[in-house]
Amino acid sequence: MGDDDDPGGDTSAWGPTSLAFSSTAPSQSQSIFCKSCTLQFIPSDSRFKYCTDCRAKLSSKPKASKRDSATALFSLQETNHPKQQKDDNFPFLFDKAFEMDVDSFLALDSAAQTIKFKSFFAKLEEEAICSKSEKALMAKKIDKLEKEIDNRATLHSDLNKAKKDLITAKLSLADKDIRLFELLSSDKSVKTSSLAPPQSASNPPSSNTPTLKNIPLRAGVPKRPVLIAHVGSSDSGSLPMSEVSNDKIDKLFDLEGDGPVVQNIKKIDGRLILSFLDVASRDKAQDLFNKNPAQNVFRSVSVPQKQYPALVRFRELQGISHLKGTENKDARVAQERELKRRLIIDNPTLRGELESVRVLHQHPNSNSFLVRITVSNKSFCEQLIKTGRVLLDGLTHAVVESDPRKEVRHCSKCQKYGHIHHFCKSATSVCGKCSQNHATSSCPSSPKDFKCANCLQNHQVGSNACPTLAKAVAQYLSYISSD
Repeated sequence: MGDDDDPGGDTSAWGPTSLAFSSTAPSQSQSIFCKSCTLQFIPSDSRFKYCTDCRAKLSSKPKASKRDSATALFSLQETNHPKQQKDDNFPFLFDKAFEMDVDSFLALDSAAQTIKFKSFFAKLEEEAICSKSEKALMAKKIDKLEKEIDNRATLHSDLNKAKKDLITAKLSLADKDIRLFELLSSDKSVKTSSLAPPQSASNPPSSNTPTLKNIPLRAGVPKRPVLIAHVGSSDSGSLPMSEVSNDKIDKLFDLEGDGPVVQNIKKIDGRLILSFLDVASRDKAQDLFNKNPAQNVFRSVSVPQKQYPALVRFRELQGISHLKGTENKDARVAQERELKRRLIIDNPTLRGELESVRVLHQHPNSNSFLVRITVSNKSFCEQLIKTGRVLLDGLTHAVVESDPRKEVRHCSKCQKYGHIHHFCKSATSVCGKCSQNHATSSCPSSPKDFKCANCLQNHQVGSNACPTLAKAVAQYLSYISSD
């Protein structure tokens, strides 16, 4: 039977039909030519290619012998059964899978159908291999991405370590600069002393001769744990500063027993800075103060806490003015206390974190202010600066980080770092421009005659090129960054 030999009829040499397809019957006016006798006839179904007589002859031929199970790929009960409509339930697109329609496939002999099926399964196997290859490629990409994530985490850790190393390097560099300055100064003093006349009873050495011991080596960053003891006036129930002695302090902290030993005592503006050997000794001393009736010695003692600064640029601030001078201290304190209260009300997250508020500057002819705030938590300060805004009186105001050079304490009287003018013990003023003994505001020196009082280089005190300022800033950053 050839490629176009379709037996038609109700029975077929192919056996019972297992696949059924739907087809609409042609109208009576349509007629075709029989493929066998070439006579024109009107088929009852569009799949009929042979006339009735030819179909009867073809169906009367002897049936095919028992086929091999490998070649019996399809068993059709009715070859010319109407086709079913191809919908979503059809397992696959036959035409696309076998590259021919069902009629052409059924017209093939068993060998040709077997070849078609083998080709179809080979194609499926090839697609499966491609899927495996794509899966392997995708797995490689995932592994590569995971390695990149691990590398980024490692780089982030290395970056944090590099930042700490940078701070250490700055401290080391500042130490070297100070050491170089000390060596140069000592070398100058040796040369001066070698040129000076021999010392005798009538020519004693001058006390103003610069020596290595007269050069300050380090700013006042506390090394040991300390307690701050507040001393009250005589009418407050506690002793005045003049009557506080080492014996009374040792008695307070039970020196005769197993109490902590105070290593050092400094008196600063109505306060005592008590240094202890370690944190345990400091905490024990604080407990003894809280348990014993020590009001006759100290008004209170406290552990100094780190404070982390930030700046707020207020666009509009009502009821605030920039008060200066010691005569306005009480009014300034009350004003800043009220501003702190208003900030906490409008920003509930500041409650328990905001420590202090200080008005630094007021823009001329406006209600715009630059205010310095401090908080008690380092991570909270970083988050506040990252957020970059606070609310007050219905307006949003910018929060920016503070310049560390402005945070280092600088004395405008002796030009040293580590304290301010109010606590300076120097008897004479030092000019911040020429380093002579007069006030900076009255100095007539020009920039070419500037001489730093700290490093003796050609710039005024506070210049960014000053190694002494660099060291003070590095020490401040190290102190504020430590846990």
